[in-house]
Amino acid sequence: MHESAVLPAVLAGGRSTRFGRDKLMEHLAGAPLVARPIAALRVVFGPRVLLAGTPDPRVAALADGVLPDERPGCGPLGAIVTALRHAGRLGLTGGAFVLAGDMPGFDAPAVRTVLQAAAARPAAWAVLASHDGPLPCAGLYRPAALPTLETALQRGHFRLRDLIPDQHLVLVPVSDAAARNVNTPADLPPT
Repeated sequence: MHESAVLPAVLAGGRSTRFGRDKLMEHLAGAPLVARPIAALRVVFGPRVLLAGTPDPRVAALADGVLPDERPGCGPLGAIVTALRHAGRLGLTGGAFVLAGDMPGFDAPAVRTVLQAAAARPAAWAVLASHDGPLPCAGLYRPAALPTLETALQRGHFRLRDLIPDQHLVLVPVSDAAARNVNTPADLPPT
Protein backbone atom coordinates (compact mmCIF):
# COMPACT_ATOMS: atom_id res chain seq x y z
CA MET A 1 0.00 0.00 0.00
CA HIS A 2 1.35 3.39 -0.96
CA GLU A 3 0.42 6.62 0.81
CA SER A 4 -0.98 7.99 -2.45
CA ALA A 5 -3.75 5.34 -2.26
CA VAL A 6 -4.99 6.69 1.10
CA LEU A 7 -7.14 9.72 1.89
CA PRO A 8 -5.72 11.68 4.88
CA ALA A 9 -8.44 13.33 6.95
CA VAL A 10 -8.52 15.23 10.23
CA LEU A 11 -11.76 14.77 12.16
CA ALA A 12 -12.99 18.27 12.90
CA GLY A 13 -16.69 18.16 13.54
CA GLY A 14 -17.04 18.16 17.31
CA ARG A 15 -18.80 20.85 19.32
CA SER A 16 -16.12 21.27 22.05
CA THR A 17 -18.79 21.32 24.76
CA ARG A 18 -16.45 20.10 27.51
CA PHE A 19 -13.78 22.59 26.45
CA GLY A 20 -16.16 25.56 26.52
CA ARG A 21 -15.00 27.08 23.21
CA ASP A 22 -13.67 25.86 19.85
CA LYS A 23 -10.73 23.80 21.05
CA LEU A 24 -9.37 23.31 17.54
CA MET A 25 -8.55 27.04 17.47
CA GLU A 26 -6.92 26.98 20.91
CA HIS A 27 -3.33 28.15 20.49
CA LEU A 28 -0.38 25.91 21.35
CA ALA A 29 3.07 27.38 20.82
CA GLY A 30 1.62 30.08 18.57
CA ALA A 31 -0.51 27.88 16.31
CA PRO A 32 -4.04 26.48 16.56
CA LEU A 33 -4.32 23.03 18.15
CA VAL A 34 -5.66 21.49 14.90
CA ALA A 35 -2.58 22.66 12.99
CA ARG A 36 -0.51 19.88 14.60
CA PRO A 37 -2.54 16.89 13.33
CA ILE A 38 -2.81 18.56 9.93
CA ALA A 39 0.97 19.03 9.83
CA ALA A 40 1.61 15.41 10.92
CA LEU A 41 -0.53 14.09 8.07
CA ARG A 42 1.02 16.51 5.55
CA VAL A 43 4.51 15.26 6.37
CA VAL A 44 3.44 11.75 5.40
CA PHE A 45 0.77 12.35 2.73
CA GLY A 46 1.67 15.74 1.29
CA PRO A 47 -0.54 18.81 0.91
CA ARG A 48 -3.86 17.00 0.47
CA VAL A 49 -5.16 16.77 4.02
CA LEU A 50 -8.92 17.24 4.29
CA LEU A 51 -10.95 18.21 7.33
CA ALA A 52 -13.91 15.86 7.81
CA GLY A 53 -16.79 17.65 9.44
CA THR A 54 -18.18 21.16 9.48
CA PRO A 55 -15.38 23.19 11.01
CA ASP A 56 -15.21 26.88 11.74
CA PRO A 57 -13.99 28.73 8.60
CA ARG A 58 -10.77 29.66 10.44
CA VAL A 59 -10.08 25.95 11.00
CA ALA A 60 -11.05 25.09 7.43
CA ALA A 61 -8.50 27.59 6.11
CA LEU A 62 -5.68 25.59 7.72
CA ALA A 63 -6.26 22.40 5.71
CA ASP A 64 -6.18 21.56 2.01
CA GLY A 65 -9.93 21.19 1.77
CA VAL A 66 -13.07 20.32 3.69
CA LEU A 67 -15.10 17.14 3.39
CA PRO A 68 -18.54 18.00 4.79
CA ASP A 69 -19.84 15.33 7.13
CA GLU A 70 -22.63 13.43 5.35
CA ARG A 71 -24.13 12.52 8.75
CA PRO A 72 -23.53 15.43 11.14
CA GLY A 73 -24.36 14.80 14.76
CA CYS A 74 -23.24 11.15 14.66
CA GLY A 75 -19.83 11.80 16.18
CA PRO A 76 -16.60 10.57 14.65
CA LEU A 77 -18.32 7.58 13.05
CA GLY A 78 -20.20 9.81 10.62
CA ALA A 79 -17.01 11.61 9.62
CA ILE A 80 -15.08 8.34 9.19
CA VAL A 81 -17.82 6.91 6.97
CA THR A 82 -17.83 10.16 4.98
CA ALA A 83 -14.04 9.95 4.53
CA LEU A 84 -14.17 6.30 3.43
CA ARG A 85 -16.94 7.02 0.93
CA HIS A 86 -14.99 9.96 -0.46
CA ALA A 87 -11.84 7.85 -0.77
CA GLY A 88 -13.87 5.33 -2.77
CA ARG A 89 -15.25 8.03 -5.06
CA LEU A 90 -11.67 9.16 -5.70
CA GLY A 91 -10.56 5.58 -6.45
CA LEU A 92 -8.25 5.50 -3.43
CA THR A 93 -8.07 1.79 -2.71
CA GLY A 94 -6.15 2.17 0.56
CA GLY A 95 -9.05 3.76 2.44
CA ALA A 96 -8.82 6.71 4.82
CA PHE A 97 -6.26 7.58 7.48
CA VAL A 98 -8.13 9.58 10.10
CA LEU A 99 -6.73 11.61 12.93
CA ALA A 100 -8.70 13.56 15.53
CA GLY A 101 -8.18 17.29 15.39
CA ASP A 102 -7.71 17.33 19.16
CA MET A 103 -4.67 15.00 19.23
CA PRO A 104 -1.76 17.46 19.03
CA GLY A 105 0.89 14.91 20.04
CA PHE A 106 0.15 12.43 17.26
CA ASP A 107 3.11 13.21 15.02
CA ALA A 108 4.38 12.01 11.65
CA PRO A 109 6.44 9.14 13.16
CA ALA A 110 3.27 7.82 14.84
CA VAL A 111 1.40 8.05 11.52
CA ARG A 112 4.21 6.13 9.81
CA THR A 113 4.20 3.47 12.54
CA VAL A 114 0.50 2.81 11.94
CA LEU A 115 1.05 2.70 8.16
CA GLN A 116 3.92 0.23 8.53
CA ALA A 117 1.70 -2.05 10.59
CA ALA A 118 -1.01 -1.69 7.94
CA ALA A 119 1.43 -2.70 5.19
CA ALA A 120 2.22 -5.87 7.16
CA ARG A 121 -1.50 -6.72 7.53
CA PRO A 122 -3.16 -5.93 4.18
CA ALA A 123 -6.35 -7.87 5.01
CA ALA A 124 -7.13 -5.88 8.19
CA TRP A 125 -10.21 -3.69 7.97
CA ALA A 126 -8.74 -1.18 10.40
CA VAL A 127 -5.27 -0.52 11.77
CA LEU A 128 -5.62 1.77 14.75
CA ALA A 129 -3.31 3.39 17.23
CA SER A 130 -3.62 1.92 20.70
CA HIS A 131 -2.90 3.08 24.23
CA ASP A 132 -4.79 1.26 26.97
CA GLY A 133 -7.16 0.16 24.20
CA PRO A 134 -7.91 1.19 20.64
CA LEU A 135 -7.89 4.84 19.61
CA PRO A 136 -10.59 4.73 16.94
CA CYS A 137 -9.95 8.32 15.84
CA ALA A 138 -6.30 7.66 14.95
CA GLY A 139 -5.60 5.15 12.24
CA LEU A 140 -6.33 3.63 8.90
CA TYR A 141 -9.78 2.39 7.91
CA ARG A 142 -9.88 0.30 4.76
CA PRO A 143 -12.81 0.00 2.34
CA ALA A 144 -13.67 -3.46 3.74
CA ALA A 145 -14.76 -1.74 6.98
CA LEU A 146 -17.28 0.50 5.25
CA PRO A 147 -20.31 -1.86 5.18
CA THR A 148 -19.97 -2.59 8.91
CA LEU A 149 -19.52 1.09 9.75
CA GLU A 150 -22.47 2.13 7.56
CA THR A 151 -24.71 -0.47 9.20
CA ALA A 152 -23.73 0.78 12.65
CA LEU A 153 -24.41 4.34 11.58
CA GLN A 154 -27.88 3.40 10.28
CA ARG A 155 -28.66 1.61 13.54
CA GLY A 156 -27.47 4.51 15.67
CA HIS A 157 -24.60 2.53 17.17
CA PHE A 158 -21.89 5.20 17.33
CA ARG A 159 -19.41 3.57 19.72
CA LEU A 160 -16.45 3.02 17.41
CA ARG A 161 -14.49 0.81 19.81
CA ASP A 162 -17.05 -1.97 19.36
CA LEU A 163 -17.49 -1.94 15.59
CA ILE A 164 -14.49 -3.64 13.99
CA PRO A 165 -14.36 -7.38 14.80
CA ASP A 166 -11.13 -8.40 16.55
CA GLN A 167 -10.06 -10.67 13.69
CA HIS A 168 -10.14 -7.68 11.31
CA LEU A 169 -8.47 -5.18 13.66
CA VAL A 170 -4.79 -4.44 14.21
CA LEU A 171 -3.77 -2.32 17.19
CA VAL A 172 -0.50 -0.39 17.13
CA PRO A 173 0.89 0.88 20.44
CA VAL A 174 1.70 4.60 20.56
CA SER A 175 3.21 6.84 23.21
CA ASP A 176 1.34 8.71 25.93
CA ALA A 177 1.91 11.97 24.06
CA ALA A 178 0.54 10.60 20.79
CA ALA A 179 -2.53 9.14 22.50
CA ARG A 180 -3.48 12.27 24.42
CA ASN A 181 -6.53 14.09 23.22
CA VAL A 182 -7.71 17.45 24.46
CA ASN A 183 -11.22 17.54 25.93
CA THR A 184 -10.85 20.30 28.52
CA PRO A 185 -8.40 23.19 28.95
CA ALA A 186 -6.63 21.12 31.64
CA ASP A 187 -5.78 18.53 28.95
CA LEU A 188 -3.65 20.96 26.96
CA PRO A 189 -0.02 19.90 26.83
CA PRO A 190 2.51 22.30 28.35
CA THR A 191 4.16 24.61 25.84
